[in-house]
Amino acid sequence: MVAIFSLYKTIKSNLRKNDIIGRYGGDEFLIILPDTDKEEGHAMMERVRQKILELEWESDLVVTISGGVIEVD
Repeated sequence: MVAIFSLYKTIKSNLRKNDIIGRYGGDEFLIILPDTDKEEGHAMMERVRQKILELEWESDLVVTISGGVIEVD
């Protein structure tokens, strides 16, 4: 549970005030980026991915994420 909370805090701290994050499943998150096009969404997700990669874990564990971006009119 501590790992999920660390990921949540890292993601949340790299979003804007009007962005929305929620837990979608056990280890899945859904992020809504209002007024953001697909290119901006990809850039945001890459920044979040990099920040998570930089987190330090016990036993030299390396954690990263994968995700997808869709644009809805």
